[in-house]
Formats: sequence, structure tokens, C-alpha cells
Amino acid sequence: MIQVGQALDFDLRFCENAIDDLLDNPHIKAEPITFSDEETARSFLHDAILIALSDGKLHPRELSWLKTVADANGLNDSWLSNEIARIMQH
Repeated sequence: MIQVGQALDFDLRFCENAIDDLLDNPHIKAEPITFSDEETARSFLHDAILIALSDGKLHPRELSWLKTVADANGLNDSWLSNEIARIMQH
């Protein structure tokens, strides 16, 4: 998120404060998000993978979170691995 903020020319302290506010927000749930249909879940995960890879790396905690969301939406590890590989090839 810091890198995105920098790319948009936001002040570093603003970005750090925004992240802190999000982490402390009681309305943001810790459970994985679920969708009413598989296509929406796939689209969401596609975008989440792009964001996770925005620094050129897929960190273990990012991968764990992606797997949790995929599982919660009935998407297996094979689909997630294939989607990650497909995105990394582009």
C-alpha cells in the first residue's frame, strides 16, 4: 500500500496513518470475505493477486490470506496456483 501511495504521490506519513487506521477499524472483519457467486470470487482474487504481486514478490502471509479467501469461496489450491502462475507470466 505504501508503494501504491508513493506512485500516486501521497505523503509517506499519510499512507502510514491510513494503514494504521484500517488495521484499527472495528468494522473490518478478520474472517475471509465470501461472495454470492464463484465468478465474483475469482475476479476479486485476481485483483488481490495483482496487488500482492505489486512489489514483485508473493510473501507467505499474502499467499496464506489468498488461500484462505479462495477456500472460503470454494476455489481449490489448484485454481489459485494456476491463477498466480498465469498472472506472473504477464
